[in-house]
Amino acid sequence: MRTITHAIADTVERLVRDRKLFWIVSIPSGIFAVLLGLGFVTDTNSLVNVTMVIALAFLVLVVITLALSRRYMRREIGERSELLNRYVREIHERQTNDALLFTTEEWDETTRVSQKGNAEITRLLTLKVGAEPLSAVWNGTNRNSENHLTTAIKKRVKVEARTVNPHGQVGARILTTVEWNGPRMTTYIHFDDVLNSGEEVKVRLHIEWPRFYADMLDGVVEKNRWTFLRVSRLFKSTIYFDKAFAPNGVVCSPLMGSPDPVHTVDSNNGSSTLRLELDNIVANTRVGYHVELGTP
Repeated sequence: MRTITHAIADTVERLVRDRKLFWIVSIPSGIFAVLLGLGFVTDTNSLVNVTMVIALAFLVLVVITLALSRRYMRREIGERSELLNRYVREIHERQTNDALLFTTEEWDETTRVSQKGNAEITRLLTLKVGAEPLSAVWNGTNRNSENHLTTAIKKRVKVEARTVNPHGQVGARILTTVEWNGPRMTTYIHFDDVLNSGEEVKVRLHIEWPRFYADMLDGVVEKNRWTFLRVSRLFKSTIYFDKAFAPNGVVCSPLMGSPDPVHTVDSNNGSSTLRLELDNIVANTRVGYHVELGTP
């Protein structure tokens, strides 16, 4: 049945594209108009009926044209998406396997966790291009499970990248695309101009992810971890847990081989803060800590 439907749609699409459907509707209408003008058609009921048929035919023609326009757009978007996906997969593979394409001079990340586990993540990334020009980079953001990660939630995740000048001023937006793989979201940042060897660029990546830390509300011990596939000169992470999310604070312990995060509590608003800072990180290093909600 689907094959027959596609065949009919393709035939109609070809008729519209070649303007044959327009003539199929127009020619009988024209003949009737001529007969009406010459006085061969005088019956009022026939006149009304034929007028309605012509109007309905033109209405159907408009609807078909609009529907096919949407079909063209979906096809074009699909083709572009496939080309873009091939491009970004190649970028991902190359940058995963070649740690010398660029280095991370600085990764400064701030996360604010509000009620219900909603998270706003801001990453300031300073990158230095290696021996080859660089047109795009990828950056991953992971949850530890697919709980609280429905299709509707994924659609609500907002991602934005902007340039940052040497004075720290945030500039224009940069094109970004995202790819989902289970609870992992990979963000691709596409630079307007190709960066040459030795150039440095600073990018502000901002992510708004509803229910990102919601597993902690279920009593789960969250694992905050960062994997560095290439040399990173400086890494800083600060996570603020709002009191509405963690009324009794949080408890944390480092992953094996990782330093303890600095844990503080704001006496004014009751929020808990975890800070982690490392420098001169070698390639293929993983750092982080476990964290869970405190108890009364």
